[in-house]
Amino acid sequence: MAGIQGADGGFAQYMVAPEDTLAIIPDTVSFEQAAPLMCAGVTVWNTIKQMGLKKGGSIGIVGIGGLGLLAIQFAKAVGYQVVAVDNRDIGLRLASEMPFHLKPDAIVKFGDEEAAKQISDLTRDIGLYGAVVCTDDVEASDWALH
Repeated sequence: MAGIQGADGGFAQYMVAPEDTLAIIPDTVSFEQAAPLMCAGVTVWNTIKQMGLKKGGSIGIVGIGGLGLLAIQFAKAVGYQVVAVDNRDIGLRLASEMPFHLKPDAIVKFGDEEAAKQISDLTRDIGLYGAVVCTDDVEASDWALH
């Protein structure tokens, strides 16, 4: 359930909710796999969707933790060129270990002298259409704005 609109009872065993706030979880997806999609997943999905990017367009995902990993997967699944950006080794490693079909097209360390060149090369000097910032790191957010 995406949220309870004007109703109590979210911790009840049963409740009535508007149909548009519900989603059927396929049998192949466990509750543990589906749980993050209703908060973290919706957060990054709506951001990506509202960009209005066309298939094949390029997008940067800044901050590769839980939100960033979901954002990478969503962006790749809809056909975008994805640049994963982080300044932490763990974030860069997580991005590099994703399954091939969901792996970012480029993984860059923000602040690295080669970061801008990597993005320029990938996008044929066009640059990124936009960036989804999935971190509270002020330097990373500032980098994404430029």
